Amino acid sequence: MPRAGYMATKISFEGRRGAEAMTGYIRPKAASCERRLRGHAIVASMKQTLSIVKAKQAWAEGRFLDCGRALYEPMQPHERVNWAADLLMFCMQYSPSLPAIDRVVELAKVPSDWRLAHAAFNEVRRMTLVAEARDSAIDPALKSLLFLAENTAKVIYNASGEPAPFDADAGWELVPCVAHFLATISVPAATEGGIQLIFAQV
Repeated sequence: MPRAGYMATKISFEGRRGAEAMTGYIRPKAASCERRLRGHAIVASMKQTLSIVKAKQAWAEGRFLDCGRALYEPMQPHERVNWAADLLMFCMQYSPSLPAIDRVVELAKVPSDWRLAHAAFNEVRRMTLVAEARDSAIDPALKSLLFLAENTAKVIYNASGEPAPFDADAGWELVPCVAHFLATISVPAATEGGIQLIFAQV
């Protein structure tokens, strides 16, 4: 039979635990967990800041693939899709509308349709091959746009989590594609807007 002192201690402990629940008191273990979470958030923020610095330096030096890598890697899958689609839609303003490219943009809007982006890539790729075969007769800006649409479709499909993904570095290619497109059309306002959009997600 438990001693009276033991029972009194147990009741006292239970009472304190109930009071903690009512007053919102954070026990040391919970406080430690909260500190760890804050620490992780700070580290993540520092990494993102470092990525932005690296990306801007790479852009300034003309290392567009390195810029794309620094921006793309820290992003979550849905952020990658949104960023890629935004870049593609921006460039589409300066080129004739093509159903195959329009399809890529539409798929980006519906996560449950991301798995269909593999087929969308194949459709754009067929157009790219035709353009490459008729190199002298194809507008260079259109070729750049097709390459951008291809990589956007890859990013969308990879974000779906479906099997047989494209190369993981497909998203790095977005920045070089946009940079080449902007250089081809040579529209100052477009160049300024494109650069702002490249860094808009960070």
